[in-house]
Amino acid sequence: TTTPTKEWPNVVDLSAEDLGLRGASSRVVRGLVQEVKAARKVFGTGKHEVFAMVERRFKFQHDNVRNSREAAVLLVASRMGSRGVSAETALRSVRADMLWNYNKWRRAVGLAEIPGLAVALEVA
Repeated sequence: TTTPTKEWPNVVDLSAEDLGLRGASSRVVRGLVQEVKAARKVFGTGKHEVFAMVERRFKFQHDNVRNSREAAVLLVASRMGSRGVSAETALRSVRADMLWNYNKWRRAVGLAEIPGLAVALEVA
C-alpha cells in the first residue's frame, strides 16, 4: 500500500511490489529507502533546507516546491543507486549533468553565458 509520509507528503512509502520488485529481498527495498533518506538530507533540513529557502525568497507555491523537492530527491537517490556513490557525490553529478545540458542548449540557441552561474551552483 502507498501512503504519503507526514514529513514528505508526496514521497510515498513503497513496498517491493509497488517498485516492480516482486520477489525482491527486503534488503533491496531497505537499500532503496536508505538512498532516498540520504538524498533528502543533502538538501538541508528545516528552514535551512534549499527548497524551503527558495520558496520563501521567490514566493513560489508550496505544492510546486514540494513536487520539485520530490523530483530532485528521487533523481539524486537514483544516481546513488545506479553508481553506488554518496548523496553528495550524486548531487554533484546530477548538477554537472544539468549544467552541461544547459550550456549545450545555451550555445545552440546563441545565448551568452551568465557570468558566475557555474560557481553559484557549485556544491560546497
